[in-house]
Amino acid sequence: MIPLSADNCEPHLASPRLLLLKHSPRCGVSRWALAEVEQLEREGDVAPIAIVDVVADRALSLALADRTGVRHRSPQLLYLERGVVRWHLSHGEITTEAVRRRLSAAPDRT
Repeated sequence: MIPLSADNCEPHLASPRLLLLKHSPRCGVSRWALAEVEQLEREGDVAPIAIVDVVADRALSLALADRTGVRHRSPQLLYLERGVVRWHLSHGEITTEAVRRRLSAAPDRT
């Protein structure tokens, strides 16, 4: 998982495909969603996954909401293609199965 920061944000957002997890270490639901995303990463064959700690880097989290046009929530998982959000999930919607289903339905635009 790629820790996203203000310094490395733009190149990752511009990549062909990116899963972006907005995570709060203070939230039980967010820890659960993180475990689901980590399972995806272990299984492999998914888009690169970046993570933003919304507590430690609130400014970046809010800037990402402005940049993507997706209202901030946490936990939240966004799927981007070259900086454009194609879909997003939040809270209990973030499951390994739901993400796999969405990724398999997305045309490969790389």
